[in-house]
Amino acid sequence: MEIKLNKDLQKKMDNFLETKDAKMQDFHEILNLKEFTFSEEEINQVEEVYKKNQDLYDYAYVYIGEAVIKILGGFWSIGKFKKDEAYGYPIILAWGGNDYNPRICPDIWLKRIGTDRLRTSLGKMIYS
Repeated sequence: MEIKLNKDLQKKMDNFLETKDAKMQDFHEILNLKEFTFSEEEINQVEEVYKKNQDLYDYAYVYIGEAVIKILGGFWSIGKFKKDEAYGYPIILAWGGNDYNPRICPDIWLKRIGTDRLRTSLGKMIYS
């Protein structure tokens, strides 16, 4: 059963989708890369860059989501349930080709990276 988005959530989702490609391009330039490969090493590099400069939150957020989609599949949506800590955040659904996998919210991973509480490297998490 699909849950209809309220106006605020729809506006957030539309804004996110309209700006994510530009953020990826800007991040590409910030990291001085020829292209994104979404390799485990590159993902770990993004993790290390973010640890040193958390002002890159918006860029790292989009990059992590795009990496998940590129490697595991899925699509962008937005957290719709008010009791969920991902409420109002862009999330990835249906990753791994399974509609029943839990949502992935890059914000939660970035908080753990920022406080050095990620159990393993981000690249390893996405590739395992």
